[in-house]
Amino acid sequence: MIEIAAGFGSALAIALLVPRYIERKHTKTNREWYNEHIKDNIDIAPPSIVFPIVWSILYIFMATAIGIWSLKPDDEMSGGNYIATWVLINFNLLFNLLWTLVFFSFRDKSWSILVALVDALLIFGTAVAIVVLFHLSSESNAWVFVLWYPYVIWTGFALLLTFAIWLCNREDGLGIEYAPIDA
Repeated sequence: MIEIAAGFGSALAIALLVPRYIERKHTKTNREWYNEHIKDNIDIAPPSIVFPIVWSILYIFMATAIGIWSLKPDDEMSGGNYIATWVLINFNLLFNLLWTLVFFSFRDKSWSILVALVDALLIFGTAVAIVVLFHLSSESNAWVFVLWYPYVIWTGFALLLTFAIWLCNREDGLGIEYAPIDA
């Protein structure tokens, strides 16, 4: 019972705290830079206001999915799939936070786009792996998948968008100005 409460509490904390962190990191300066340098040069880039809205909804969905998934019988809570899923969830969230840091806070560094691309691949890969582990859980509720799949789709889109930005910043690309924060 304690494991269930801890799992749901962790998921709830993620849903409440992470969107605030992302919103704080996505300052007006970052929004202006994004709109000028990314949105105006890449056709698939949504307006900057979309990100805090979508991420807030996704984190609520994820927390709910994790909460439902963690309500398992006691005999399934100590298995390898259960532990591996928790490890992947934590790594996924870490990669997610790192992407924001690398993409926005280090945008004046030549390595940041490539690192953000690799990180986006890790986010998407761990999100897909989590779905696989959810499927391997014999007691997984259908709502777990309904709530988790939008996250997988969005992280796939984020990977595609990061790839497009990387392509544009190659020597033979569009040459988007990847300017420092205070520019």
